[in-house]
Amino acid sequence: MRENKGFLSLMRSILMTGVTLYLVDAQSRDVAGVFSTAGRPLDDVKHYSEENGKKAARAINSLDALFEEV
Repeated sequence: MRENKGFLSLMRSILMTGVTLYLVDAQSRDVAGVFSTAGRPLDDVKHYSEENGKKAARAINSLDALFEEV
């Protein structure tokens, strides 16, 4: 186990760096999304939300139809 101590420390550091970079990237995308919607007129945001709602409703309806067949 002693001979692997340096290797395990290196692997732990690499994994922590990777997870940290992933979380920073995900958080920055969320913040960018908030600011991009803040600059749009309210009507554009409502239209975008409405389209997403329609897509979600279509997906749920198709899943319901699939489950009724089974």
